[in-house]
Amino acid sequence: MISNALKYAEDGSDIVVAVRETDAEATLQVIDEGIGIPEDAFPHLFDRFYRVDCDGSQSPAGIGLGLYITRMLVETRMLVEAMDGSISVESEPGHGSTCAVSLPTRCEPDTS
Repeated sequence: MISNALKYAEDGSDIVVAVRETDAEATLQVIDEGIGIPEDAFPHLFDRFYRVDCDGSQSPAGIGLGLYITRMLVETRMLVEAMDGSISVESEPGHGSTCAVSLPTRCEPDTS
């Protein structure tokens, strides 16, 4: 998430890494002021080798695996999902993106 923010944010723009905690969960957010993500790209963001088209401008280096790997951690219950967490992306083209991972702050004992 942080590497994508660094790639797509303009030089000198702010990138915020924040942790917010409630009684139920802790959320790590990475917020950038980059190029944003067009709405039609959202269904593909977590696909292997998918790269967002940068409206004809030169795309930053990369092969499109970062969010795919992050999603795989969720889908295979290796990390985020194994802890009943979630991952999300919000964005508006031209105004940046917010990527977030939320994890519960309390674990319920397995009573089975």
